[in-house]
Amino acid sequence: MIPYPQVLSRIPFEDLEALDDFSVRFVYPRPREVPRHWAMLLERSPRLDRLEPDDPDRAQVLGRFEGLRHALYQSFEQGKGSALFTTAGIDHPGRWRDVLVAHYCRPRWLYTNAQRVFSLVVASSGHHRVVELPSLSSLHEFRTLDIRELPDAEQVVDFGHLDAAEAHVLRELSQLRVRALPLRKGERRRTLLLQPAGSRPGPHGRAVDLYVAHLGGESTLLQVEPERCDAYTVLNRLGDQLGAERLGGAVPEACATCAGFRFSGMIRDSSGGTRGFCRRRREAARASGLPMSGHDTWPRYGTVVSVLDRCGSYEAIADADREVEYCQLHAPGQE
Repeated sequence: MIPYPQVLSRIPFEDLEALDDFSVRFVYPRPREVPRHWAMLLERSPRLDRLEPDDPDRAQVLGRFEGLRHALYQSFEQGKGSALFTTAGIDHPGRWRDVLVAHYCRPRWLYTNAQRVFSLVVASSGHHRVVELPSLSSLHEFRTLDIRELPDAEQVVDFGHLDAAEAHVLRELSQLRVRALPLRKGERRRTLLLQPAGSRPGPHGRAVDLYVAHLGGESTLLQVEPERCDAYTVLNRLGDQLGAERLGGAVPEACATCAGFRFSGMIRDSSGGTRGFCRRRREAARASGLPMSGHDTWPRYGTVVSVLDRCGSYEAIADADREVEYCQLHAPGQE
């Protein structure tokens, strides 16, 4: 099962219940307090001194508040004509705001497969109202001035029975995005499934990407942190997070562990260590006489690659055997 206590580490929860090997439902320990800024959004002259009073940059606070207000009004305009707005009589941004607050602060159940998340509320009509939230991180971002992506009113569905609502949610959660990554040791091959699981804030404003690695009936949370343990480093030191015994000496068959892979400082920094270039393809592009050798033009040479890409010319190499070692110093468990 996915290690949900780690995936949900930023969210208060209880009654975590597995619905299958990938999906769970949970609740908040108690209804969450409605953030002050959501109560102020429709005020004509809101007292902004009550928002983040310790932030000396008041102009920035005002800009973030106005950005949130714009997101609410834009979301309301997009929802006009939807089944929810028509049947529930939502004719004012304040009523749409109340729906959002109920789903973020007072849900009956929250459901997730670590990629998608749904909120279920029992409406005043007695209907079981289900809405897909933009992401797990939005459960935290809703409490800040920085949330901009709000639920789509067109996707809100009302059900007359809880079982029907949960059947709908489970059908949606059964669709997972995973990446199959071959693991190879000699002639023996296995498959590692990587499931994106959102992100959390990291140092210096750069997000830490989360992946759930499924291998041999076990699931492990991988954390990809651009400045300490980026994607290239994770793939080359997979045993540090999955366990060397579990890998059994197998190596991910991907560009990150291929002798043809190269980094440049610029592309590594801009991509957070997720992209580099293929030496073989770059040499072929240069030999072709293209006016911009090393860049993707027509015909494409695919010189820029993801560390997760692979092709038939794969040639394994340990990072320590490269002319320049690319692994970052601070892998998990190392300081």
